[in-house]
Amino acid sequence: MDADTAFVLIHSPLTGPVVWSAVAAELRRRGRAVAVPELVDCGGLRPYWQDFAEAAAEVLEASDAPALLVAHSGAGLLLPAIARSGERRISGYLFVDAVLPAPGRCQLDILPEQIRASLEAGRRFPDWSDGDLEEVVPDRGTRRRLVESLRPRGLDFFVEELPVVPDWPDAPCAYLLLSEWYRESWAEARRLGWPTSTLGGGHFHMLVDPGAVADRLCQLARRIEA
Repeated sequence: MDADTAFVLIHSPLTGPVVWSAVAAELRRRGRAVAVPELVDCGGLRPYWQDFAEAAAEVLEASDAPALLVAHSGAGLLLPAIARSGERRISGYLFVDAVLPAPGRCQLDILPEQIRASLEAGRRFPDWSDGDLEEVVPDRGTRRRLVESLRPRGLDFFVEELPVVPDWPDAPCAYLLLSEWYRESWAEARRLGWPTSTLGGGHFHMLVDPGAVADRLCQLARRIEA
């Protein structure tokens, strides 16, 4: 991987940037350039995806170095829009337990039936408690920070149609699987011929073993550039 290339770690709109904090620190200890944009929005006053893409673009435009966009979970859907939101050169896309882009569709289409029914009944998602995440993130303090960072969304967020970005992907892609929840996306990445890797753990394994996740990111980054 080119030493000038920066890892741009993008969190899901359903969480905060805390999910990437430990991996970002680990990569910086290894001498890598790292940015962690915070995806903020105007509360539905305009398309959520547009707000998120512009928030990420502010960080991207702060440097001229090539960027490797690394998306966790629902952030995978946003990578095409984020990449086209600025002028910075994108060297690749790396999906970490993430949904693959679904242009022209909405997130409600790809959610499990139980969550769809809950949203349609007026509830918000995610509604995880500390106890729900105890097995996935064993450390109490880390788990508390994760729960506090959650950003539950209502039906209006999940029915928003995602933009169609022509000629995407415009750079190599790779996939890192952390949990069984995303095996279908991982399998699709393999079918597309992307470099893939697996790391047993859970959906938030970057908070449990940031060193191992950083290792896999660096390995996949090298495979992308090769």
